[in-house]
Amino acid sequence: MMKHKSIYANIFTGAFFVDQLSKLLAVRYLAEADVPLLSFLSLSLSFNRAMSWGILNGVMHLSVATLHAVVLVLLGAFAYAQHRKGVFIVPEIMVLAGGFSNLFDRVYRDGVVDYLDFYVGAWHWPTFNVADMFVVLGFGMIFWRVLRHGNVGQS
Repeated sequence: MMKHKSIYANIFTGAFFVDQLSKLLAVRYLAEADVPLLSFLSLSLSFNRAMSWGILNGVMHLSVATLHAVVLVLLGAFAYAQHRKGVFIVPEIMVLAGGFSNLFDRVYRDGVVDYLDFYVGAWHWPTFNVADMFVVLGFGMIFWRVLRHGNVGQS
């Protein structure tokens, strides 16, 4: 289990670093104008002060950050419980790393830095970032694990 802790720490740190570096670059280079990359993708800087997809928009910033922190603590407790049962918790670590990086933005940047902008014609996906990709991929892996193996680690 000690070896796994090192893997978890490396994944968490790597995900946090990659996300924060990408956001630093976005803030530095996208402040003036959007950058079209493909017919369906552009880099477009925005600061999300709400939760995912604008949920809780208009609610006090401190309330959103507090809710975000509470959710991360609950997810951390779940991940720890799974780890104690012998479950390899890489997906949970990915979710926690992405969530923590976005919480870091809420506290230190007064909003989550988003910059990946997908669209097809009039259809537009909410702008997102690398941390969001870690969260979605991690939850997808957890969902896949549950579908394939049931409630892993259940006594």
